[in-house]
Amino acid sequence: MPDLILPTKPCKSIFVKKLALFRKHSPALTTGKLMQFVPADGVYVYFRYNEQQTIAVVSNNSKEARTIASARFAERTNCFLYAKNITTGDIIQSEVFSIPANTTWVLEL
Repeated sequence: MPDLILPTKPCKSIFVKKLALFRKHSPALTTGKLMQFVPADGVYVYFRYNEQQTIAVVSNNSKEARTIASARFAERTNCFLYAKNITTGDIIQSEVFSIPANTTWVLEL
């Protein structure tokens, strides 16, 4: 069995601080509604949203990268052109994207 590689303590600390700060100032996370989708192929996706903001949490719990088609979540993603990963700043502009194994992304749409 391969060794699990975890981020160093300073990296974990920065990651948690970014998430906590974002949560503190996010109306969708603090007062928004919740919409969950049935997990598929080891990937769980849910949205927190209100009139001002939409947040997607995409969690790939499998041992392999997975390809995600945003059309499956059209009820929440239809009017958005891109998503921003709030911890890395990366922008996803594709209707189909890949998420690495054992990874959770918090995306602002």
